[in-house]
Order: sequence, then C-alpha cells, then structure tokens
Amino acid sequence: MAQYNTRPVAIDIALNEAEHGRLALPAITICNMNQVRRSVLCGNDTDMEQAPGADFWRKRLCQGRPIENVWMSEEVLEEVRNFTEWVMKTQRFNNTLGRRMGHQRMDLFRECSFGTLDCRNETYVRKGRLGQ
Repeated sequence: MAQYNTRPVAIDIALNEAEHGRLALPAITICNMNQVRRSVLCGNDTDMEQAPGADFWRKRLCQGRPIENVWMSEEVLEEVRNFTEWVMKTQRFNNTLGRRMGHQRMDLFRECSFGTLDCRNETYVRKGRLGQ
C-alpha cells in the first residue's frame, strides 16, 4: 500500500451540487490505463508463473523499470504493443488469471459517494468482463 500511495492521483473529482438531487451526467466512466496489477505480474501467482511469456515480462518489468506511457520512443512503443498483445493472449488463455490481472473496482476508489450513497456499491456499477 505504501508504494501505491506514493503514486500521483491522475484524477480527483468532487461534485458538490446536483440538480434536484440527481447527478447531472448520464454516466461516469473510470478507465485505468494500467493493464495488469503489479502484485499479480510480479508476485507469487501460480497461474502467472505458468503463463507462456510471463517469465520474459517479469524480468523486464518487475526489476523496478516500468514501461513509460508518455513521450514514447518507437522502441518503447513497440514494447508496449508487445506487452498489450501478451496480456490479451494471457487473459484469453486463463480467464481466472485474466480477472486477477485486472485492477478491481474496490481497489481503485479510496472513496466515492453521492449524497449518502456509496458509489462503490456494486448495485450502482456495471461490471466489465475483466474487472469486478
């Protein structure tokens, strides 16, 4: 958790007023650009250890060097494409591992409320195939 808290917050939105007690927007979409949870890729996940290609990406990304996502050279951009392709293949090969690889809703929100409602409650959230 300490490592997570050192990362910058990409977006922080507060809506203090709503029209007639209703949210003015039709929907809110949260998109996490991180394709894989570091704890799954770099941790002791048996399924991940057995995934074809995992050893290569663990050596490449678990030694403290992340793939950069801003101002990428062609070489880094190609690496990102290769990583994305590997992630998609791995998720198709093992659906259970694919779900664990993705960031989960409850891990992404520190707090979310609308009036007295907890936005993190699954009643208010449409679940994606790889995120819960």
